[in-house]
Amino acid sequence: GNVTADDKVTIGSITYKFVDEPAAAYDVAIAGSASDTIVNLIAAITAGGGVGTAYGTGTVAHPDVTAAAGQGDTMTVTALVKGAAGNAIGTTDPTDDGNVISFGAAALAGGIDGQVGATGKIICTTTGVYCCTDGDKCTIADSSGWKNAALTWV
Repeated sequence: GNVTADDKVTIGSITYKFVDEPAAAYDVAIAGSASDTIVNLIAAITAGGGVGTAYGTGTVAHPDVTAAAGQGDTMTVTALVKGAAGNAIGTTDPTDDGNVISFGAAALAGGIDGQVGATGKIICTTTGVYCCTDGDKCTIADSSGWKNAALTWV
């Protein structure tokens, strides 16, 4: 089912409120279907298209997570930091009058620690080649210094 007005979800430190028409930052428009409402929530989390209509003006991309559509009426929330720090990001539905919102757990799970590296370090896996371009950003908490190229084995 779809959410109702004033239902809320909290991811980390940010609470998103579902409304008929977004009037404030972190308001998310209730669409005609649950799938379309999820699309609006994903847009709010990622600061994607639809500012002012799908979600409220003033909403900025979530600093700790990103989100993508899942199968059916679901979405996947992924921490921007790896490992225990990402797994500590809470997920709740403090207001859900229709009992239609459900997170898999009270916090994100399944994260693995990042690979520490120095500038120039190269790692090969079965799916890609990774190069550390900035040793200060190739840490457990920040993997943004790693750049990769996908591999196809023949």
